[in-house]
Amino acid sequence: MLSDSSLFQSKILLHYSDNSNEIIDRVEIEKMKKRCIGTKFEQINWNNDIIEIPSPKIPGKYFIKYIRNIPMYFQWFTQQKQIDLFFEILKFGIDLKEAIAYTKIENNILKMITTIDLGALIDADRTKSCENLLISAVGLQDQNKVIRFYYNETTFLNSFVAGNVDEHSLDRRKALNIIPTHLGKQFVNRNMPQMVAAIIRKGKTSLGHKMFELFQEYTNISIELFIKNVQMLGERWKNEGNTELASLALTYCESSQSLPTMSISSDFNSLTNIDTELLKRWTGMRNFRIIFEKTIGDIDLVQFNQAICGRKNMMIIVFAEDGSVFGSYSSIDIPQPLNWIKKDAGHFIFTLINHQSVQPTRFYPLKLGNSVYIFQNDYMISVVAIQGAFKINLRSESTFSSRFSNYYNDSVGQGSSIFVKNPEKFIVKSLMVLEFY
Repeated sequence: MLSDSSLFQSKILLHYSDNSNEIIDRVEIEKMKKRCIGTKFEQINWNNDIIEIPSPKIPGKYFIKYIRNIPMYFQWFTQQKQIDLFFEILKFGIDLKEAIAYTKIENNILKMITTIDLGALIDADRTKSCENLLISAVGLQDQNKVIRFYYNETTFLNSFVAGNVDEHSLDRRKALNIIPTHLGKQFVNRNMPQMVAAIIRKGKTSLGHKMFELFQEYTNISIELFIKNVQMLGERWKNEGNTELASLALTYCESSQSLPTMSISSDFNSLTNIDTELLKRWTGMRNFRIIFEKTIGDIDLVQFNQAICGRKNMMIIVFAEDGSVFGSYSSIDIPQPLNWIKKDAGHFIFTLINHQSVQPTRFYPLKLGNSVYIFQNDYMISVVAIQGAFKINLRSESTFSSRFSNYYNDSVGQGSSIFVKNPEKFIVKSLMVLEFY
């Protein structure tokens, strides 16, 4: 004859926070452990003979049924009761997909729930697996809200790089008026060659055109400059032995309409109206040589960086379309790409020709710090940037910082307007780099 105690050898006592108790079979424990993962009860200690459940038994009885895998027939309740119970279960931290599967809630009830608290449903979908279900349940006015939640910029851009985007996903993103984030732009800049490769693989198809449009959103690149960079990358791929991409680049460029390019005529002399003796006095050097001179449309960033990196006593001179001439001087070695020139005691920026009738003037930084930023070789947006001063862009208007006076000793008192007629947006005609020695 079995003793009374033997009746409880395969049992476990559940003790609730309202001091109520329940005896269950040990075989249920493994189910309960698994179903508590991801909920606020996953920290329960299941190894004790008496298991403390941090919930009152009565208010939490439907959650307790859930973790014990006991079916709950929602259809037996009124619509309002079903809605209340569904929200109650979500409050315990159950994932939305699991809650829907457990309750077998009907779509018409789910639609009612979305009108009450759509945010609670979206927040509960931690695995982001219920997008289509929610889109079908919400009204038209809330569909964009749902889609925006499920849109992940990094995932989308990774799919772009892998060539896994389609016209539908690109069209949907465009319809949502999603604006590229700063992090997204950084991603595109870091993965520029891969992005270009993904586009040329689709060629001049409708999909390829839409991929280029998205690329333009992140880079503001013109079609002319894009073709030029495809040519540059094509040469690089050829040298690397990547015959597939080199061939695709050639085909893409050949199928593009021929576009005129800007070039400097043989008699072009940017220093004609500049007092070069003054520049020598400013730098304390006796001689200089021109190591780089290009119109903005002909600038190859690889060539620009190769010309200046590793050298010192470098002067960048900017020639704007409005006739302004200004620039920056660095006395110490210019680092390799993706670096600032730092703590250069000889650094200054200057105006040579301006619309304020001010004589050529130097402006020194108020304190030592970052001065000139060198961009990566495959960056398609900008050529060079000066902290607190100007940023020269390749395919869009360049800009001059409105905070110039916060970074430099503004001895003239004209702010950034001393350098160019419209500091907020101006067009660069050409760049020249001088090396003094």
